[in-house]
Amino acid sequence: SQSYTVSCDLAAIGGSSGQILPNDGVTFSYTVDVALDAALGSSSLLCAIEDNEGRSSTFNIGLTVLLPLSEACNAVATPVSAIQGPGALSPLTGYTIDVEAIVVGDFQGSTGLSGFYIQEPVGEQDSNPLTSEGLFIFSPAAVSSGDRVRVRGVVAEFASSTGSATSRLTEVNAGANVQVCSSNETLPSPADVTLPVGESSEWERYEGMQVRIAQQLVVTGHFSLGQFGQIDLAPSVLYQPTHTLGNAGSWSAAADLISRSRIALDDGSTQSNTNLNGGTVAPYPSPGLSHANTLRVGALVNANGDDPPIPLIGILDDRFGAYRLHPISAVTFSNATNPRPDTVAVANEAGARFRIVNANVLNFFTTLGSRGAATASELDNQRTKLVAQLSKTGGDVMGLSELQNFESGQTNGGTYTNAALVDLTAALSAATGRNYQYVDTLKAANLAPGNVIGDNGTDAIRNGFIYNAGTVSPVGAAALYYQNDQNRPSIAQTFKPVTGMLADQQTFTVVVNHFRSKGSACGPGNDDPYQGNCNGMRVLMATNVANWLGINPTSDPAGANRRYILIGDFNAYFGEDPIQSLLGSGGYINLINLLIGERAYSYNFGSQVGYLDHALVNAAALPLVKRVAELHINADEPPALQALDSNIKSATARAAYYAGDEFAASDHDPIVIGFNPLSGDFDDDGRLDAGDLTALVHAIVHSVKRGVGHDSHDKIVDRRMDMDQDGSVTLRDLLIWQKHFISWKRANRM
Repeated sequence: SQSYTVSCDLAAIGGSSGQILPNDGVTFSYTVDVALDAALGSSSLLCAIEDNEGRSSTFNIGLTVLLPLSEACNAVATPVSAIQGPGALSPLTGYTIDVEAIVVGDFQGSTGLSGFYIQEPVGEQDSNPLTSEGLFIFSPAAVSSGDRVRVRGVVAEFASSTGSATSRLTEVNAGANVQVCSSNETLPSPADVTLPVGESSEWERYEGMQVRIAQQLVVTGHFSLGQFGQIDLAPSVLYQPTHTLGNAGSWSAAADLISRSRIALDDGSTQSNTNLNGGTVAPYPSPGLSHANTLRVGALVNANGDDPPIPLIGILDDRFGAYRLHPISAVTFSNATNPRPDTVAVANEAGARFRIVNANVLNFFTTLGSRGAATASELDNQRTKLVAQLSKTGGDVMGLSELQNFESGQTNGGTYTNAALVDLTAALSAATGRNYQYVDTLKAANLAPGNVIGDNGTDAIRNGFIYNAGTVSPVGAAALYYQNDQNRPSIAQTFKPVTGMLADQQTFTVVVNHFRSKGSACGPGNDDPYQGNCNGMRVLMATNVANWLGINPTSDPAGANRRYILIGDFNAYFGEDPIQSLLGSGGYINLINLLIGERAYSYNFGSQVGYLDHALVNAAALPLVKRVAELHINADEPPALQALDSNIKSATARAAYYAGDEFAASDHDPIVIGFNPLSGDFDDDGRLDAGDLTALVHAIVHSVKRGVGHDSHDKIVDRRMDMDQDGSVTLRDLLIWQKHFISWKRANRM
């Protein structure tokens, strides 16, 4: 090559797109004045070199465009929008800049966020909707809302995470380099946001800014309320995607909508656990969380009577894996749309002769310091709350999950124990005056043929039965299905009424299940992106339990006509494979879906509700169920009110949170099933008589007048009166009842 020509595209900084760089014999160079509208930050200029032979190549020249530094108020400063940039990360990270704007939120001090937020005045904002006009200043300098401040510092991205979710908050580390230029300035108007946002990434354009949400919001989750003073809000209570039938496509769309519908409400502080809110109680609801001042899922935010709600205004922040609002005005809550229920009244709605109860007892261990209570005080409090819960269900048969399995309190702990089950049974009997007993699966003589003590499994927890010996009695032996994996063994026990004629012919078998959790991974082919980890293991358990029950493991005397009621924590929502396999090939019916419907729930995880706790029956048991009741005493309550984890609660919080009532006794809601194994016994007195006939005739007349079929919540028409299961109560059902009555009378004469 004898000569070279160098050209560069300088349009990005205000020059020509094909600028030739002159050569002084040694260097190719050109001087250009950077345009005022050139993008600040690092960029790259594309250049080309060509020799006299026509051969060419390209290269880039890297440069950074910054504004000059000046301590003078109202001098040229780097705009907030330029610091934030149009993407998730600042284009000026690592550079020292001057920025001047108005303080819109002051959260200084180690008990706050150690800084404040500034926002550009309206007339100084850019026109790009993708760039935020707000910014966090990490500084101890004394400022007040409405101050116009000039700040010098280094641009940074503050990283924080919760689990696998990571946030990066754009901020300026200013130290003491803050001067107040003026005070009492008019604050910029908040940006109006409506949920759901169009894309989750849209939140970034409001980072550090005042945000106003005028629509009615509700509390959809409060798992972190007692630890970090944080709750989740949405336009309505959010449901798990797999709560409904679907597939990967529909569940993915539902999950995306959920992510765009939720915003966290924080407390403007980094304090947590025992230091939360100055070492007192969680800040929400005002004046602070307590057992008498709870905050339930579904609570309205800033409700204003019949008028639209008072808008929620706060600073949008990005920390610990989620965008969040730090309020800059008072926030109020109302539980009016979802008040604490009258537990006894709701349980009574299940009606019927017997009540079958499903309850997760939240790791009830008498060995302190293992999974359950850490101290004697915690154990006393947990026991008191569980007894309050169970006693108000009025249960005749109670299927319990999460009872201590080994004396050591550990997994594979060596020696099995009934200590927790015995303790709870005794406390329940003492509190109610009822003769509660438990099913002992640690005696070989009490187990069905083929079962051994080791079939109680190797997990730290197991299932169990408590029953009211004054109303029902076990028939035969208990049966265990142990899959020899991380599913807890299922336990089945047949029962019969203690009183009434032909009790031996009124057996029913209850099965308590607790399938493998979604927690840790089980591996490829087992884990599902929507149904959770170990879905394959749960499906296998569901299939095998159905097959096991098909061989009548308890030797229920009803034989082919045996009535099965399956309860427990299946760790699968209604739309997921394990439940659907039991409903499909298993032939069971989901009572909650049938009698309560799609809005049922018993659990809240990730600020989304649904039910992992199911009540399934076979065809023989279905006509004998009156109603099902979900007692919403746990899932809607803040976990902070539970008896456990006192080590992360201040002394003030421990005193304020605990009450010896049923609320927050566990993290799952109990289920009550109204059941009577005597078909046609509508008044649940254990006999077929004139009272049942009168009720049935009344219901038939009522149904004819209304012109509709039975309603599971009808006060007159009992769903059990639909004896032919055709969806209506008619004279045909009367004829069937009469045949039952005649057969029953004849059998009682023998």
